[in-house]
Amino acid sequence: SALLPGWIFLCTGRQGDIHIEVIDGNRIPNVEFVTPIAVMDVFEHAFYLQFTTHFEQYVTAWLDTQNYNQIERLFVAAQKTPQK
Repeated sequence: SALLPGWIFLCTGRQGDIHIEVIDGNRIPNVEFVTPIAVMDVFEHAFYLQFTTHFEQYVTAWLDTQNYNQIERLFVAAQKTPQK
């Protein structure tokens, strides 16, 4: 399937689960139900100049630049935050 311009969020939910939300356009996940802990920009401007049509290379490069210790800290902190 074609990738829509937008965002890919790594989120944690109320039960401590982790899931991915693919959001088209300029919307965000419903933060009443999930806490975003990492986000990837998948609008064309984010990758086209360096990766042109090689989106898979963009994803690999993005994954290689993430601070996974910080993502883990955000996940742990989200688990300690009282849920509504």
